[in-house]
Order: sequence, then structure tokens, then C-alpha cells
Amino acid sequence: MIPTFTNFNSDTPVGAIISYAGIISTPVSSPPDTAQVYTAAKSETGITNNIEGYGWMVCDGRLLYCRAYPELFQALGFLYSLEGEPTDVNDNLPADQQFRIPDYRGYFLRGSSGSSENDPDFDKRTLVNQKEPTATNLNKIGSVQEDTLQEHKHQYSKASKPTSPVQPGSTPVPLAVDTPDLTGGATSAIDANPINGNVRISLETRPKNMYVNYLIKYAYVR
Repeated sequence: MIPTFTNFNSDTPVGAIISYAGIISTPVSSPPDTAQVYTAAKSETGITNNIEGYGWMVCDGRLLYCRAYPELFQALGFLYSLEGEPTDVNDNLPADQQFRIPDYRGYFLRGSSGSSENDPDFDKRTLVNQKEPTATNLNKIGSVQEDTLQEHKHQYSKASKPTSPVQPGSTPVPLAVDTPDLTGGATSAIDANPINGNVRISLETRPKNMYVNYLIKYAYVR
């Protein structure tokens, strides 16, 4: 049996994230609030433009009511709360209590380092939900790193040692000896090397990239 989108949609756990390259409409402020059968709105060309109809929504950091989205709230809790919003789940939530979904707009996603030590700067991460950072929770889902540049050094050639002092009535002769490193100011010359020169300048350090929408599963569509 060939898997269909319906199979994928019903078997994918709530809280799962996918990247979506299709055209969607402006995300609605309040998607359907129960896990019932939704009729997906389609454009005349058949392109899905109301992705909420399939049980997915854009990861834009919106607030949702805990009681209206119990499955998604169970998966996320208050992990993505902002300053002044709840950070701990308890059994006495008010009826109008809201929680926030992640805001992935403009972010690259990175697998959690866990015990792998693949993120040497995990202890410098920050928490979206403003909880007191510890070595444990900084190494978990939902923490953020700002853009940065890896510490590095450059190789350079030693400057030539000046020629020997000129004696009256003689011609200066270069000294054929190794020279110590010399200090001096930075050069402003442009490097014409096509590999190491012509550096692109921007407000951030980044790889080549292309925009997509990150979607989060908020309900089981049957």
C-alpha cells in the first residue's frame, strides 16, 4: 500500500515540525480548536493555502488556549513562553490560560546536542521561556544561540628584513638570514585571490539559504 498524505497526517505526532515549500495564506489568528475532520481550503489552482485545515500551523510564536489545544499543550507546555508568561505547568490552569508555540521565523534548526558534545557552546545558549538557565536546561529543546563567528587565526608571511646599513662608499647587500616576526599596522590592500579574497559582507554570518515555512502539527486530523 502506497502511503498517502492522509496516512502521514494521521500518523504524525502532535508537536512534530516539517518544512513546507508550498504557498499558504496569511496564518489565521485562531485555527480550528478541536481535533475533528477539517475540510482543507484550496485555491482555484489546487494549491493548499489554508494549511490549518490539515491540522498544521506556521511556527510564528502565536498564543493558543490550553484547553482548546490540549494535545499540543501537552507536547509543548510553557516551553516557549515569553517574559511575564507562565513557565511551569500546574493542575489549576484558568479557563482562559494561553500557551505559546515556537517562533522559527528566520531561524536555522539544530539537533539537540544532548550528551554528544557536538555543541561546544551549549552553556552559552539562552532560554526562550526566560526560566533560570542551568547546565541541564540549556542543553534541551527550545534553547537558542545567537549568530557568531568561530574563533580563528590567519597565516601570513614574515616581512623582509631591511638591508644592511650602507657604509660610506659601499653598495647595500641584503642579509640572507631568517627574520623574526615583525609587528606593524594592518594593511588596506585588496586581496585579488578569488578563493580567499572578495569576502561578502553582511549583518550576520550565514550559509546560502532558501526560505521555507516551518509548520507544527497541532491536532490529529481523521
